[in-house]
Amino acid sequence: MLVASVGEGWCFLGNAFSYVAVIIGLLMIKTESKPPKPAQHFRAGVAEAFNFVRHTGPVGALLVLLGLISFMGLRYEILIPVYTREMLHGGPKEFGLLMGASGVGAKAGGSNGRISAGGPR
Repeated sequence: MLVASVGEGWCFLGNAFSYVAVIIGLLMIKTESKPPKPAQHFRAGVAEAFNFVRHTGPVGALLVLLGLISFMGLRYEILIPVYTREMLHGGPKEFGLLMGASGVGAKAGGSNGRISAGGPR
């Protein structure tokens, strides 16, 4: 909805400023220095990761679910700009309205039909 009201340029600028705050926060994190681990061969690292996934049930189930969604489904956000331009003959304003409507629908669906600003009740 913000794209529809102020334009995409201002939205990109606001997004850029939000990254500055995150980068500053990351730079403020203090970490302990640990001795470096010996270098591991790439294949050994991949084998260790697969072994961990195989022996950790919830992690394996989540990765399978994520893989199915990634390979079988196509995110509609990829097609919305083309649909807006080609089918609706719209521009950034219509694109912003469509994406905003998607967010409102997700919020309404996630809150049992109630649109609220608060968290779970």
